[in-house]
Amino acid sequence: MNLLAIDCTESPLTVAVSKAERVAIRRGEAWQKSGEQIVSLVQSALDELSLRPSDLEAVALSSGPGSFTALRIGIATAKGLCFACDLPLLMIPTFEALARATFPRTQAQTLVTLAHSKADEFYVGIARRDKALEYDYLPLAQLNEKLQAIKPVAVVGRNLSRWKSAIETSETIDADFFTAESLLPIAREKQWRGELTNLADASPLYLKTFEAKKRPLL
Repeated sequence: MNLLAIDCTESPLTVAVSKAERVAIRRGEAWQKSGEQIVSLVQSALDELSLRPSDLEAVALSSGPGSFTALRIGIATAKGLCFACDLPLLMIPTFEALARATFPRTQAQTLVTLAHSKADEFYVGIARRDKALEYDYLPLAQLNEKLQAIKPVAVVGRNLSRWKSAIETSETIDADFFTAESLLPIAREKQWRGELTNLADASPLYLKTFEAKKRPLL
């Protein structure tokens, strides 16, 4: 199955293209450069597998939560490809894919998936092996209260090194293994079940309303 997957919810931006049993992965730099890099990374991954955009069967997008700006860039790119090449779009919640990629790496029955938002605030997902994902948005103090209430629990996230000593859990997993390739198994399942996203209605999963800030007048 020829699939393109895009994840630009958090640094680094990654794209993955699958063709039969082969997968081409490309990594960008910080999400702040997503707009400059995303198209060339997609083209490079397609070129490795000798594919054109029209050869794809679907586009999968990691839908958030994550960086507001990078999510908009990701969804604009995915929609553009889908409209141009008449492809279906598969929106995959980032924490769903992260939890699924992490469970084989731990004995924990409960995972808390984290993404740093700002200051000491976090996007939070609570994933159990036998239940649907629960979402929250919490400052550090409330996050630690939550962790104490549901322990034993493992915490997983990208770029959490500066927070490891502050997060009160016995197991913290650095998700440096998580890339757009982690979206592919879920994308195949969604494609098979016909769980496609309406392009007109597709929007990122933010968890928190974007707050515009005014600059002080000079």
